[in-house]
Order: sequence, then structure tokens, then C-alpha cells
Amino acid sequence: MTSRPSLVQSMIQLVRSGNLKGFLVRAKDAGPADLGDVLAELDEEQRLEVIQALPRRLSGQALVEMADEGQAEETLAALDPGQAADIVDQLPDDDAADLLGGMDPQDKEAILNQVEDRADVERLLQYDKETAGGLMTTRLVTVLKTDTAAEAIDAIRRQAEEVEEFYQVYVVDAERRLKGVLPFKELVISQPWRPVGEIMEGADIRVAPDLDQEEVARTLKRYNLPAVPVVDGSGKLLGRVTFDDVIDVAEAEATEDLLKFGGTSGHEELAAGWTAAVRSR
Repeated sequence: MTSRPSLVQSMIQLVRSGNLKGFLVRAKDAGPADLGDVLAELDEEQRLEVIQALPRRLSGQALVEMADEGQAEETLAALDPGQAADIVDQLPDDDAADLLGGMDPQDKEAILNQVEDRADVERLLQYDKETAGGLMTTRLVTVLKTDTAAEAIDAIRRQAEEVEEFYQVYVVDAERRLKGVLPFKELVISQPWRPVGEIMEGADIRVAPDLDQEEVARTLKRYNLPAVPVVDGSGKLLGRVTFDDVIDVAEAEATEDLLKFGGTSGHEELAAGWTAAVRSR
């Protein structure tokens, strides 16, 4: 079995040698993170060739996984706006907003003009990327408090076709104000006529859209939650932040703390030369 580092290096060499067909064969065994590592090692021209050769869905996932957001944005901007929009359309709205957020306004607008779910992406772009609003996705599963258990199951089944992964079902009222969380086990064993309002649990753990991302990460960790709902001042449900959305935030915070512990500036690059490190202390 090929190790991940070996797979990444072999794919890089295949692209650099001009063997794009061989690369695509290897890419079938690679995950988005592996492909993101490959893109990071290629020059701009090679990176564009790879993005255009990969399936649109995989292209977007690879760009999202790139460590250097600037490189990912530049690559997307270098594509024809129609091609870029096809890639963005394949991504969850939060990942799409992350990719577009730092782009030149003119390039961003050219792509957004051809994005199918433009409204959803634009809604997220209004928030600072380092807040709950910037991290959240608007794709979630909800049921009405007035639904019966049978109606709730039907509603969940319909929405599950659009939302690939969800860990919680949120209960809302007619104005979409968050009222609770629906436990799957209680829903399944309940009588079909039983109201959701009698089955649901409280949703006291929630965050505001302007809450700093590090506080969001701490909230998920403290309460051991798979996701946390994001609500506005009136209690209206805006979206959700999942644990995988904050993994990078937690890692960055831990790295910063480690650097400070070692007497290094929290903003100092790990790859910086020793003279720069000494100067910053």
C-alpha cells in the first residue's frame, strides 16, 4: 500500500513530467488534502492544468485544502469565470465563501455572476472570515416545532438529499427562530402523531455570528458538540459551525501558544530564518 507522502510525491513528479493522464489515475486514490499538497508544490501553470483536468468537485476540494489561501484564490481567479463558477457550485457554501473571500472584487464579481447559489455565498461573505458567521454553513436540516414526528421524519428525509452531512436537526418556529434540537432516538421511537415540541431538547448552546472563531472552537470543545447553531439577536437560526470547521482554528491556536512558550512571537513564521527569529524575541 502506497504511503500518503509517497503518493503525493509521485503525483507531483507525474505532473512535472507532463504525464497528466498518469496523474489522474493516481488522483483516484488521493484525498482532497493530498491533492491540496500537490497543488502547493506546483508552479502556477501546472496548477492550472491540474485544476482543469480534475473533476470540478475534486478541484474545489483540493483548492480548499491548500495551506496557502492566496495561492488557491489566485488559481481560481486565473480560470475562465464560467469554469471557476462550476467549481464554486460544487462546494459547500462556507468553503465557497472562503475561496472567494480574499479575491480581487472584480474577479469575485465575475465568478459570482455565474454561481448558481449566489445568494447563499454572498450571505456568508458579509461576515468576517474569522468569526462564527464566516465559518458557518447555511446548509442544515430543520423541522417545525408544530410538526408531528411523522412529518418531521418526512422533512428530514427531503432535506437530507440536499445536505450531505448533518449531525443535528434543529427545531424552529414559523419565523425560523431556534427553539430546540431534535434527538434522533426519541424521534424514531415516538408515536407518529406526537408533536416535535414534546420530543425536542433545549438549544441553550448557541453562538452569535460575530463571535470570534477561537471562542467558537472553545465552545464546541467545552460542550463536546459535533456542531453549534449560529443565531442572530432575535434568535433566528442563520447556520451552523461544525467541529471540522474549527479544527484548523484549534491547531493554529495551539501552534501560537507553543511558539510563545518557546519564547517566539506568536506571529513568527516557523520557516523563518534564525536571524529573523532572534530579532523578533
